Amino acid sequence: MWLKYRSLLVAAVAFVCILAVNLAYTQPMPSVTLHGVTFQVAVCQGEQKTSPEFHQGEIACIRAIPPVGGTTVDVQVDLIHPTAGRITPMSRRTLTLNADTTLTEASYAIQPGDPEGDYVFRISVWRAGELREGTLTFRVVKPSPEVPWWIVALIVAVAAFGGYMYLTRRREARAQLAAPTPAVAAAPGEATQVYAQPPATIPIRTPTGETLTLAAYFAAGTKMIPITTLPQTFGREDFRGLADESTLRVISRRHFTVDYDYRQGTFLIQDAGSTNGTLLNGEEIRGKGPVPLKDGDIVSPAGVLQLRFGTKAS
Repeated sequence: MWLKYRSLLVAAVAFVCILAVNLAYTQPMPSVTLHGVTFQVAVCQGEQKTSPEFHQGEIACIRAIPPVGGTTVDVQVDLIHPTAGRITPMSRRTLTLNADTTLTEASYAIQPGDPEGDYVFRISVWRAGELREGTLTFRVVKPSPEVPWWIVALIVAVAAFGGYMYLTRRREARAQLAAPTPAVAAAPGEATQVYAQPPATIPIRTPTGETLTLAAYFAAGTKMIPITTLPQTFGREDFRGLADESTLRVISRRHFTVDYDYRQGTFLIQDAGSTNGTLLNGEEIRGKGPVPLKDGDIVSPAGVLQLRFGTKAS
């Protein structure tokens, strides 16, 4: 009988889990990347937050995450207060950043008389005489009442059960799909079709019926990320193990896409609408559409990773 109503039970559990996530959802900490340095709102003292909401007595400051290899920039931080106007907690100074750094000088302690609302850090960054500016917004709110522990425990228990059921169904579905599905050749005049092949080997059938075998990858140090299909979109999950979680958070889930132009005989890269942009050899390509990608080019998602693009004969 339990098996008979399992689908209904799973649907009910999924609905409860989604409702719980919506109730508990909070916005991520804001960030902005300027001259390759990612700036985030942080807490100067106490536990780090998962949302940009601060209460009286807390101190909001800025965390600077440099690109791989470090950098030296001039930084000035102003604060736009809802009632007091512009305040300058950190005047222009030169910073050499080789690791994640909390800018304790660029901080603001929430006072008892501070009103609720949006507070804005305005960040000015100079490198080689070029100025770039960005903003980070946080909110000052009244403390929310604490959620009883038994409600938290109930939500966790329901979510755990829902996750177990989801994984069970997923394993069953994978078992049914274990047998490989043969690729179907594209007829002349149809769009280019990608065939399933071992990693880093990409045969494609062109509209004329000709087959072209390609092999490409991204290298980061001693690690290689193969390109296994075209087009292929890369995001945060593809770069696990290359950087810590705080760095990966500034990379979007869908960050950039790699494709191939058969007529031109070249790979293409395009920013996939990411939050913090994509650098190709140090130049921003967000909003520029497909851009040629050559062997040896350096791709930097959000300016925080250095990925060398490479190809090899197949």
